[in-house]
Amino acid sequence: MNLADQIAGLIREPARRTSEAPACQRQRPDALALFLACLRAVHAGEVLPIHVAVWLTTGMQALLAGEETSLDRALGIQPGRGESNIADQHKRMRRDDRLRDAWRALPGDLSDWQRTLVLLERIQRFESGHPPADAADRFIAEAARTGARLPTTAQGLDRAIGR
Repeated sequence: MNLADQIAGLIREPARRTSEAPACQRQRPDALALFLACLRAVHAGEVLPIHVAVWLTTGMQALLAGEETSLDRALGIQPGRGESNIADQHKRMRRDDRLRDAWRALPGDLSDWQRTLVLLERIQRFESGHPPADAADRFIAEAARTGARLPTTAQGLDRAIGR
């Protein structure tokens, strides 16, 4: 079954009107990943991946069925109370990617924790105005340009780099 047939089947399927939670609460997909996959496909002029097409179609059905009041809620990209919006999530994702690159680029035979502490010192040095001296520093500068705040503690840095 091709993508068009699968989407057509979803559209023909009657909307479920049950006491279930709204569509965005029944399933909490990684909305940022789906949003970025959609953006990449559209930008490249490619067909949407099936999981992205299903995500979009399900959200549209929830909106049309009255289960949700807006498409961003139906797609799970509207932040809930205390959650950050998708733009901020994307900034943090890009920042974290650059910080991981900086962590890996640090020279020397260091333990993971020592590497984190050295990277934190480098971040503090960057924020005090020192120009980038090597690849790790350049990755830190790129992380800062994302617009997401740089971590200020070793624990926060560890969380950002996914250790």
